[in-house]
Amino acid sequence: MESEIPPPNDSYVSSKSTRDDPPILRVMLEISTTIFSWTLIANEQDCCYDTPWILSQVCQQWRDITLSYPELWTHVRIQRSQTSYFSYPAGRIHQLKTSLVLSQSSPLRIWYEARSDPNGHLWNVLLDYCRHWGTIKIYATDYFFDHFRKPQIHALPLLERFHIFHSFHSYGISSRIVLDEDIVDALATAPRLHDILLVGFKSPTSLSLPWLQLTDIDFPCGSPQGDINILRKAPNLQRLSLRGNTYNLSLPAPIIHRSLCHLTTPVSALPYLTLPRLEHLFAITPPGTIPSPTPAIHKFIIRSQCALRNLHLKNVTIDQSLIDLMKDAPTAKVFRLEARRCSLDAFDAFSESLTYSEGDRPMLLPHLVDLHITAGSVLPVTYAFIMMVQSRWYVDRTRAVQLRSLNGVDLDDQMLPDDAKLLTQVDEERFQFYIGVCGGVILVKEDPYE
Repeated sequence: MESEIPPPNDSYVSSKSTRDDPPILRVMLEISTTIFSWTLIANEQDCCYDTPWILSQVCQQWRDITLSYPELWTHVRIQRSQTSYFSYPAGRIHQLKTSLVLSQSSPLRIWYEARSDPNGHLWNVLLDYCRHWGTIKIYATDYFFDHFRKPQIHALPLLERFHIFHSFHSYGISSRIVLDEDIVDALATAPRLHDILLVGFKSPTSLSLPWLQLTDIDFPCGSPQGDINILRKAPNLQRLSLRGNTYNLSLPAPIIHRSLCHLTTPVSALPYLTLPRLEHLFAITPPGTIPSPTPAIHKFIIRSQCALRNLHLKNVTIDQSLIDLMKDAPTAKVFRLEARRCSLDAFDAFSESLTYSEGDRPMLLPHLVDLHITAGSVLPVTYAFIMMVQSRWYVDRTRAVQLRSLNGVDLDDQMLPDDAKLLTQVDEERFQFYIGVCGGVILVKEDPYE
Protein backbone atom coordinates (compact mmCIF):
# COMPACT_ATOMS: atom_id res chain seq x y z
CA MET A 1 0.00 0.00 0.00
CA GLU A 2 2.63 2.54 1.09
CA SER A 3 4.85 1.74 -1.92
CA GLU A 4 2.14 3.14 -4.19
CA ILE A 5 2.39 6.62 -2.64
CA PRO A 6 4.99 8.97 -4.15
CA PRO A 7 7.56 10.06 -1.54
CA PRO A 8 7.58 13.74 -0.51
CA ASN A 9 9.81 15.91 -2.62
CA ASP A 10 12.28 17.23 -0.03
CA SER A 11 14.20 19.09 -2.69
CA TYR A 12 11.38 21.64 -2.80
CA VAL A 13 12.31 22.99 0.61
CA SER A 14 15.96 23.61 -0.25
CA SER A 15 15.63 24.63 -3.91
CA LYS A 16 15.41 28.25 -4.98
CA SER A 17 12.58 29.34 -7.24
CA THR A 18 13.62 30.91 -10.50
CA ARG A 19 12.51 34.33 -11.50
CA ASP A 20 10.40 32.75 -14.23
CA ASP A 21 8.18 30.99 -11.68
CA PRO A 22 4.75 32.57 -11.12
CA PRO A 23 4.45 34.37 -7.75
CA ILE A 24 2.29 31.65 -6.20
CA LEU A 25 5.17 29.17 -6.62
CA ARG A 26 7.64 31.46 -4.88
CA VAL A 27 5.61 31.51 -1.65
CA MET A 28 7.40 30.13 1.39
CA LEU A 29 6.52 26.58 2.39
CA GLU A 30 5.11 27.64 5.78
CA ILE A 31 2.80 30.16 4.11
CA SER A 32 1.63 27.62 1.53
CA THR A 33 0.73 25.06 4.18
CA THR A 34 -1.15 27.69 6.18
CA ILE A 35 -3.14 28.67 3.08
CA PHE A 36 -3.88 25.01 2.37
CA SER A 37 -5.15 24.55 5.93
CA TRP A 38 -7.55 27.48 5.63
CA THR A 39 -8.69 26.17 2.24
CA LEU A 40 -9.49 22.84 3.86
CA ILE A 41 -11.67 24.53 6.51
CA ALA A 42 -13.43 26.83 4.01
CA ASN A 43 -14.19 23.99 1.60
CA GLU A 44 -15.67 21.84 4.37
CA GLN A 45 -18.06 24.67 5.21
CA ASP A 46 -19.19 24.46 1.56
CA CYS A 47 -19.54 20.66 1.78
CA CYS A 48 -16.43 19.97 -0.28
CA TYR A 49 -14.36 17.26 1.41
CA ASP A 50 -11.72 16.37 -1.18
CA THR A 51 -9.47 19.40 -0.69
CA PRO A 52 -6.11 17.57 -0.39
CA TRP A 53 -6.85 15.52 -3.50
CA ILE A 54 -7.76 18.65 -5.45
CA LEU A 55 -4.68 20.56 -4.29
CA SER A 56 -2.39 17.66 -5.14
CA GLN A 57 -3.50 17.76 -8.79
CA VAL A 58 -2.79 21.44 -9.47
CA CYS A 59 0.94 21.16 -10.18
CA GLN A 60 3.95 19.10 -9.14
CA GLN A 61 5.05 21.62 -6.53
CA TRP A 62 1.65 21.70 -4.84
CA ARG A 63 1.52 17.92 -5.02
CA ASP A 64 4.86 17.69 -3.22
CA ILE A 65 3.63 20.07 -0.50
CA THR A 66 0.31 18.26 -0.10
CA LEU A 67 1.83 14.80 0.14
CA SER A 68 4.35 15.97 2.75
CA TYR A 69 1.79 17.76 4.96
CA PRO A 70 0.05 15.09 7.16
CA GLU A 71 -2.47 17.46 8.78
CA LEU A 72 -4.19 18.00 5.41
CA TRP A 73 -5.18 14.33 5.33
CA THR A 74 -6.61 14.08 8.84
CA HIS A 75 -10.18 15.14 7.96
CA VAL A 76 -12.17 12.00 7.08
CA ARG A 77 -15.83 12.20 6.13
CA ILE A 78 -17.95 9.20 5.16
CA GLN A 79 -21.54 9.97 4.25
CA ARG A 80 -24.20 8.97 1.75
CA SER A 81 -23.41 11.71 -0.74
CA GLN A 82 -19.95 10.21 -1.20
CA THR A 83 -20.70 6.50 -1.36
CA SER A 84 -23.34 4.24 -2.82
CA TYR A 85 -25.90 2.92 -0.37
CA PHE A 86 -25.60 -0.63 -1.72
CA SER A 87 -21.97 -1.13 -2.79
CA TYR A 88 -18.57 0.50 -2.77
CA PRO A 89 -16.15 0.97 -5.61
CA ALA A 90 -12.74 -0.35 -4.76
CA GLY A 91 -11.38 3.12 -5.42
CA ARG A 92 -13.29 4.58 -2.44
CA ILE A 93 -11.70 2.14 0.00
CA HIS A 94 -8.30 2.70 -1.60
CA GLN A 95 -8.79 6.48 -1.32
CA LEU A 96 -9.61 6.17 2.40
CA LYS A 97 -6.56 3.99 3.06
CA THR A 98 -4.32 6.40 1.15
CA SER A 99 -5.60 9.38 3.19
CA LEU A 100 -5.00 7.54 6.46
CA VAL A 101 -1.44 6.58 5.47
CA LEU A 102 -0.65 10.15 4.41
CA SER A 103 -1.99 11.48 7.74
CA GLN A 104 0.87 9.56 9.40
CA SER A 105 0.50 9.84 13.19
CA SER A 106 -1.54 13.07 13.26
CA PRO A 107 -4.85 12.90 15.20
CA LEU A 108 -7.78 12.15 12.87
CA ARG A 109 -11.05 14.09 12.69
CA ILE A 110 -13.72 11.64 11.53
CA TRP A 111 -17.37 12.04 10.52
CA TYR A 112 -18.94 8.62 9.92
CA GLU A 113 -22.50 7.75 8.85
CA ALA A 114 -23.25 4.06 9.23
CA ARG A 115 -26.00 4.17 6.58
CA SER A 116 -23.29 5.02 4.04
CA ASP A 117 -21.40 1.85 4.95
CA PRO A 118 -23.98 -0.97 5.27
CA ASN A 119 -21.40 -3.76 5.13
CA GLY A 120 -18.89 -2.04 7.37
CA HIS A 121 -15.98 -2.09 4.89
CA LEU A 122 -15.02 1.54 5.46
CA TRP A 123 -15.56 1.23 9.22
CA ASN A 124 -13.10 -1.67 9.34
CA VAL A 125 -10.50 0.51 7.63
CA LEU A 126 -11.10 3.29 10.16
CA LEU A 127 -10.94 0.86 13.06
CA ASP A 128 -7.50 -0.29 11.94
CA TYR A 129 -6.38 3.30 12.57
CA CYS A 130 -8.30 3.85 15.83
CA ARG A 131 -5.06 4.61 17.65
CA HIS A 132 -4.97 7.83 15.62
CA TRP A 133 -8.55 8.95 16.28
CA GLY A 134 -8.63 12.44 17.75
CA THR A 135 -12.28 13.40 17.19
CA ILE A 136 -15.01 11.10 15.92
CA LYS A 137 -18.71 11.70 15.25
CA ILE A 138 -20.70 8.54 14.54
CA TYR A 139 -24.23 8.51 13.15
CA ALA A 140 -25.12 4.95 14.00
CA THR A 141 -27.89 2.47 13.15
CA ASP A 142 -29.17 -0.61 14.99
CA TYR A 143 -27.17 -2.75 12.56
CA PHE A 144 -24.02 -0.84 13.48
CA PHE A 145 -24.49 -1.63 17.18
CA ASP A 146 -25.29 -5.30 16.54
CA HIS A 147 -22.70 -6.28 13.92
CA PHE A 148 -19.82 -3.81 13.63
CA ARG A 149 -16.53 -4.32 15.44
CA LYS A 150 -15.79 -2.00 18.38
CA PRO A 151 -12.50 -0.49 19.53
CA GLN A 152 -10.66 -2.48 22.19
CA ILE A 153 -9.57 -1.11 25.55
CA HIS A 154 -6.33 0.88 25.56
CA ALA A 155 -6.77 1.41 21.79
CA LEU A 156 -7.64 5.13 21.77
CA PRO A 157 -4.59 7.01 23.08
CA LEU A 158 -5.28 10.23 21.08
CA LEU A 159 -9.07 10.39 21.34
CA GLU A 160 -10.32 13.71 22.77
CA ARG A 161 -13.92 13.96 21.49
CA PHE A 162 -16.44 11.15 21.05
CA HIS A 163 -19.93 11.97 19.72
CA ILE A 164 -22.42 9.26 18.79
CA PHE A 165 -25.97 9.70 17.50
CA HIS A 166 -28.58 7.03 16.95
CA SER A 167 -29.92 7.63 13.43
CA PHE A 168 -33.56 7.10 14.35
CA HIS A 169 -33.58 9.30 17.41
CA SER A 170 -33.35 13.03 17.85
CA TYR A 171 -33.41 15.60 20.62
CA GLY A 172 -36.56 15.45 22.67
CA ILE A 173 -37.67 11.98 21.52
CA SER A 174 -38.95 9.92 24.42
CA SER A 175 -38.21 6.52 22.84
CA ARG A 176 -34.58 5.65 23.50
CA ILE A 177 -32.35 2.60 23.33
CA VAL A 178 -29.96 1.28 25.95
CA LEU A 179 -26.34 1.74 24.92
CA ASP A 180 -24.45 -1.54 25.38
CA GLU A 181 -21.40 -1.31 27.61
CA ASP A 182 -19.10 -2.93 25.02
CA ILE A 183 -19.64 -0.02 22.62
CA VAL A 184 -17.86 2.42 24.91
CA ASP A 185 -15.60 0.09 26.91
CA ALA A 186 -12.59 1.58 25.16
CA LEU A 187 -13.58 5.10 26.26
CA ALA A 188 -12.82 4.28 29.90
CA THR A 189 -9.15 3.87 28.98
CA ALA A 190 -8.87 6.86 26.60
CA PRO A 191 -6.41 9.09 28.51
CA ARG A 192 -7.20 12.31 26.59
CA LEU A 193 -10.98 11.99 26.30
CA HIS A 194 -12.72 15.09 27.68
CA ASP A 195 -15.74 15.71 25.39
CA ILE A 196 -18.58 13.20 25.01
CA LEU A 197 -22.05 13.40 23.45
CA LEU A 198 -24.59 10.55 23.40
CA VAL A 199 -27.88 11.14 21.55
CA GLY A 200 -30.74 8.64 21.61
CA PHE A 201 -29.63 6.56 24.59
CA LYS A 202 -31.07 6.20 28.04
CA SER A 203 -29.13 5.70 31.28
CA PRO A 204 -25.81 7.07 29.90
CA THR A 205 -24.59 7.85 33.42
CA SER A 206 -24.43 4.11 34.18
CA LEU A 207 -21.60 3.67 31.66
CA SER A 208 -17.97 3.20 32.62
CA LEU A 209 -16.49 6.48 31.47
CA PRO A 210 -13.41 8.43 32.61
CA TRP A 211 -15.63 10.80 34.57
CA LEU A 212 -12.83 12.58 36.40
CA GLN A 213 -11.26 13.84 33.16
CA LEU A 214 -14.46 14.82 31.33
CA THR A 215 -14.93 18.57 30.82
CA ASP A 216 -17.72 18.64 28.19
CA ILE A 217 -20.84 16.44 28.40
CA ASP A 218 -24.03 16.44 26.32
CA PHE A 219 -26.59 13.74 27.24
CA PRO A 220 -29.87 15.06 25.75
CA CYS A 221 -31.79 11.83 26.34
CA GLY A 222 -30.79 11.05 29.90
CA SER A 223 -32.98 10.98 33.01
CA PRO A 224 -33.41 13.76 35.60
CA GLN A 225 -31.69 11.74 38.33
CA GLY A 226 -28.96 10.72 35.92
CA ASP A 227 -28.40 14.33 34.90
CA ILE A 228 -27.87 15.30 38.53
CA ASN A 229 -25.51 12.36 39.01
CA ILE A 230 -23.30 13.74 36.23
CA LEU A 231 -22.35 16.65 38.48
CA ARG A 232 -21.44 14.23 41.26
CA LYS A 233 -19.32 12.01 38.98
CA ALA A 234 -17.54 14.71 36.96
CA PRO A 235 -15.99 17.25 39.37
CA ASN A 236 -13.89 18.86 36.61
CA LEU A 237 -16.80 19.39 34.24
CA GLN A 238 -16.84 22.78 32.50
CA ARG A 239 -19.66 22.46 29.94
CA LEU A 240 -22.93 20.56 30.37
CA SER A 241 -25.95 20.32 28.05
CA LEU A 242 -29.23 18.84 29.30
CA ARG A 243 -32.46 18.76 27.34
CA GLY A 244 -35.94 17.29 27.24
CA ASN A 245 -36.62 16.46 30.90
CA THR A 246 -38.93 17.86 33.54
CA TYR A 247 -37.20 17.84 36.91
CA ASN A 248 -39.19 16.94 40.01
CA LEU A 249 -36.62 15.53 42.41
CA SER A 250 -36.30 15.22 46.15
CA LEU A 251 -32.90 16.52 47.21
CA PRO A 252 -31.88 17.76 50.65
CA ALA A 253 -30.11 20.76 49.06
CA PRO A 254 -29.02 21.96 45.62
CA ILE A 255 -25.94 20.30 44.16
CA ILE A 256 -22.92 22.62 44.32
CA HIS A 257 -20.49 22.27 41.43
CA ARG A 258 -17.44 24.53 41.46
CA SER A 259 -15.98 24.11 37.96
CA LEU A 260 -18.99 24.23 35.59
CA CYS A 261 -18.93 27.43 33.54
CA HIS A 262 -21.25 26.68 30.59
CA LEU A 263 -24.77 25.24 31.07
CA THR A 264 -27.66 24.51 28.69
CA THR A 265 -30.65 23.27 30.68
CA PRO A 266 -34.40 23.27 31.18
CA VAL A 267 -35.40 25.89 33.74
CA SER A 268 -36.94 23.12 35.87
CA ALA A 269 -33.41 21.82 36.68
CA LEU A 270 -32.15 25.12 38.09
CA PRO A 271 -33.67 24.77 41.62
CA TYR A 272 -31.42 21.72 42.11
CA LEU A 273 -28.16 23.47 41.12
CA THR A 274 -25.72 26.00 42.58
CA LEU A 275 -22.95 26.95 40.16
CA PRO A 276 -20.67 29.73 41.45
CA ARG A 277 -18.31 29.66 38.42
CA LEU A 278 -21.01 29.73 35.75
CA GLU A 279 -20.36 32.20 32.92
CA HIS A 280 -22.70 31.02 30.14
CA LEU A 281 -26.34 30.11 30.82
CA PHE A 282 -28.89 28.96 28.23
CA ALA A 283 -32.17 28.37 30.09
CA ILE A 284 -34.96 26.70 28.10
CA THR A 285 -38.65 26.76 29.01
CA PRO A 286 -41.29 24.68 27.20
CA PRO A 287 -43.80 26.89 25.33
CA GLY A 288 -46.88 27.78 27.36
CA THR A 289 -45.32 27.09 30.75
CA ILE A 290 -47.25 28.69 33.61
CA PRO A 291 -46.25 30.45 35.79
CA SER A 292 -43.44 32.50 34.27
CA PRO A 293 -40.04 30.77 34.62
CA THR A 294 -38.15 34.03 35.16
CA PRO A 295 -38.31 34.04 39.01
CA ALA A 296 -36.79 30.54 39.13
CA ILE A 297 -33.91 31.66 36.88
CA HIS A 298 -33.47 34.78 39.03
CA LYS A 299 -33.30 32.75 42.26
CA PHE A 300 -30.68 30.46 40.71
CA ILE A 301 -28.49 33.44 39.71
CA ILE A 302 -28.72 34.98 43.19
CA ARG A 303 -28.04 31.65 44.93
CA SER A 304 -25.05 30.84 42.70
CA GLN A 305 -23.60 34.38 42.90
CA CYS A 306 -22.09 33.72 39.49
CA ALA A 307 -20.58 36.31 37.14
CA LEU A 308 -22.54 35.58 33.97
CA ARG A 309 -21.01 36.78 30.70
CA ASN A 310 -23.50 35.19 28.29
CA LEU A 311 -27.21 34.92 29.17
CA HIS A 312 -29.68 33.23 26.81
CA LEU A 313 -33.33 32.86 27.86
CA LYS A 314 -35.85 30.99 25.74
CA ASN A 315 -39.66 31.26 26.06
CA VAL A 316 -39.70 33.75 28.92
CA THR A 317 -42.14 36.60 29.47
CA ILE A 318 -41.04 40.22 29.07
CA ASP A 319 -42.27 41.70 32.34
CA GLN A 320 -41.01 43.26 35.57
CA SER A 321 -39.58 39.95 36.80
CA LEU A 322 -37.27 39.91 33.76
CA ILE A 323 -36.11 43.45 34.53
CA ASP A 324 -35.45 42.42 38.13
CA LEU A 325 -33.39 39.47 36.88
CA MET A 326 -31.25 41.75 34.69
CA LYS A 327 -30.43 43.85 37.75
CA ASP A 328 -28.66 40.81 39.23
CA ALA A 329 -26.70 39.97 36.07
CA PRO A 330 -24.52 43.08 35.79
CA THR A 331 -21.54 41.25 34.25
CA ALA A 332 -23.42 39.99 31.17
CA LYS A 333 -21.80 40.96 27.86
CA VAL A 334 -24.13 38.99 25.59
CA PHE A 335 -27.90 38.80 26.15
CA ARG A 336 -30.12 36.70 23.89
CA LEU A 337 -33.83 36.90 24.68
CA GLU A 338 -36.42 34.70 22.94
CA ALA A 339 -39.69 35.93 24.41
CA ARG A 340 -43.24 34.68 24.40
CA ARG A 341 -45.89 36.90 22.88
CA CYS A 342 -45.19 40.37 24.18
CA SER A 343 -47.40 43.43 24.62
CA LEU A 344 -46.29 46.83 23.33
CA ASP A 345 -46.32 48.32 26.85
CA ALA A 346 -44.12 45.51 28.17
CA PHE A 347 -41.68 45.94 25.29
CA ASP A 348 -41.46 49.68 25.91
CA ALA A 349 -40.84 49.08 29.62
CA PHE A 350 -38.08 46.61 28.72
CA SER A 351 -36.50 49.13 26.32
CA GLU A 352 -36.67 51.93 28.90
CA SER A 353 -35.02 49.72 31.51
CA LEU A 354 -32.02 49.28 29.21
CA THR A 355 -31.82 52.97 28.28
CA TYR A 356 -28.93 54.88 29.81
CA SER A 357 -29.96 58.04 31.60
CA GLU A 358 -27.76 61.03 32.28
CA GLY A 359 -28.64 60.96 35.96
CA ASP A 360 -27.47 58.69 38.75
CA ARG A 361 -29.97 55.91 38.10
CA PRO A 362 -28.27 52.48 38.25
CA MET A 363 -27.62 51.04 34.79
CA LEU A 364 -28.80 47.59 33.79
CA LEU A 365 -26.26 45.37 32.04
CA PRO A 366 -23.51 48.02 31.89
CA HIS A 367 -21.09 45.63 30.13
CA LEU A 368 -23.52 44.60 27.36
CA VAL A 369 -21.97 44.57 23.87
CA ASP A 370 -24.28 42.16 22.03
CA LEU A 371 -28.09 42.14 22.31
CA HIS A 372 -30.40 39.73 20.48
CA ILE A 373 -34.16 40.10 20.94
CA THR A 374 -36.93 37.93 19.53
CA ALA A 375 -40.14 39.63 20.60
CA GLY A 376 -42.46 36.65 20.12
CA SER A 377 -45.06 38.78 18.33
CA VAL A 378 -44.72 41.45 15.65
CA LEU A 379 -44.15 44.81 17.32
CA PRO A 380 -43.35 48.23 15.91
CA VAL A 381 -39.96 49.83 16.37
CA THR A 382 -41.05 52.28 19.06
CA TYR A 383 -39.53 55.54 20.22
CA ALA A 384 -38.51 53.88 23.50
CA PHE A 385 -36.59 51.21 21.58
CA ILE A 386 -34.84 53.82 19.43
CA MET A 387 -33.82 55.84 22.49
CA MET A 388 -32.40 52.68 24.03
CA VAL A 389 -30.29 52.00 20.91
CA GLN A 390 -29.03 55.57 20.80
CA SER A 391 -28.19 55.72 24.50
CA ARG A 392 -26.27 52.44 24.26
CA TRP A 393 -24.34 53.57 21.19
CA TYR A 394 -23.50 57.09 22.38
CA VAL A 395 -22.85 56.03 25.96
CA ASP A 396 -20.33 57.78 28.17
CA ARG A 397 -17.44 55.28 28.08
CA THR A 398 -16.49 56.15 31.65
CA ARG A 399 -19.85 54.85 32.85
CA ALA A 400 -20.50 51.80 30.71
CA VAL A 401 -19.48 49.73 27.68
CA GLN A 402 -20.76 50.64 24.22
CA LEU A 403 -23.29 48.28 22.64
CA ARG A 404 -21.71 47.04 19.40
CA SER A 405 -24.25 44.60 17.95
CA LEU A 406 -28.05 44.40 18.01
CA ASN A 407 -30.30 41.83 16.37
CA GLY A 408 -34.05 42.39 16.56
CA VAL A 409 -36.50 39.76 15.27
CA ASP A 410 -40.27 40.27 15.02
CA LEU A 411 -39.87 44.05 14.92
CA ASP A 412 -41.88 45.81 12.23
CA ASP A 413 -39.97 48.08 9.88
CA GLN A 414 -42.73 50.70 9.78
CA MET A 415 -41.56 53.83 11.60
CA LEU A 416 -41.60 57.60 11.36
CA PRO A 417 -38.99 59.18 9.05
CA ASP A 418 -37.20 60.91 11.95
CA ASP A 419 -36.98 57.62 13.83
CA ALA A 420 -35.60 55.82 10.78
CA LYS A 421 -33.06 58.61 10.38
CA LEU A 422 -31.78 58.11 13.91
CA LEU A 423 -31.30 54.38 13.38
CA THR A 424 -29.70 54.92 9.99
CA GLN A 425 -27.21 57.27 11.64
CA VAL A 426 -25.95 54.71 14.12
CA ASP A 427 -25.90 52.09 11.37
CA GLU A 428 -23.66 54.30 9.25
CA GLU A 429 -21.25 54.57 12.19
CA ARG A 430 -20.48 50.83 12.01
CA PHE A 431 -22.98 49.69 14.58
CA GLN A 432 -23.78 46.07 13.64
CA PHE A 433 -27.50 46.36 13.23
CA TYR A 434 -30.15 43.92 12.04
CA ILE A 435 -33.90 44.23 12.29
CA GLY A 436 -36.21 41.71 10.72
CA VAL A 437 -39.87 40.72 10.64
CA CYS A 438 -41.00 37.49 9.01
CA GLY A 439 -37.77 37.31 7.06
CA GLY A 440 -37.68 40.98 6.08
CA VAL A 441 -34.63 43.06 6.85
CA ILE A 442 -34.03 46.78 7.07
CA LEU A 443 -31.08 49.02 7.79
CA VAL A 444 -28.65 46.19 7.32
CA LYS A 445 -24.91 46.49 6.93
CA GLU A 446 -24.04 43.20 8.52
CA ASP A 447 -26.05 40.53 10.29
CA PRO A 448 -23.84 39.55 13.24
CA TYR A 449 -25.51 36.14 13.45
CA GLU A 450 -24.89 35.09 9.86
